[in-house]
Amino acid sequence: MQTDKAKQLEYNLAVLKRRDADISEVLNMTGHVVLYQYNESTQAWDLKKVEGSLFVVARTSEPRHMFVVLNRLSSQNVVEAVTADFQMELTDQFLLYRNDKAEIIGIW
Repeated sequence: MQTDKAKQLEYNLAVLKRRDADISEVLNMTGHVVLYQYNESTQAWDLKKVEGSLFVVARTSEPRHMFVVLNRLSSQNVVEAVTADFQMELTDQFLLYRNDKAEIIGIW
């Protein structure tokens, strides 16, 4: 019998594959995150209109790994490729990264 977590990962994989057929596996997930963007001119964190479940996924094509936030606030999901050039810093409380637009994003 499958565990509840295994069933949940299987269901989430099916949902993610509807958005990207090349997703082959959910490597990890968390139920709720909130995204902020660092504003360099004000030296402050601005709340982005993105919150929801975060998934780290493997794909059958390039990029081989990505993370996806299924946004509960709008239809605009966040999809970021995790490549050799991906710049990030992980702490106990949050993940900071710089995306390909040179924005500094924080995930809490």
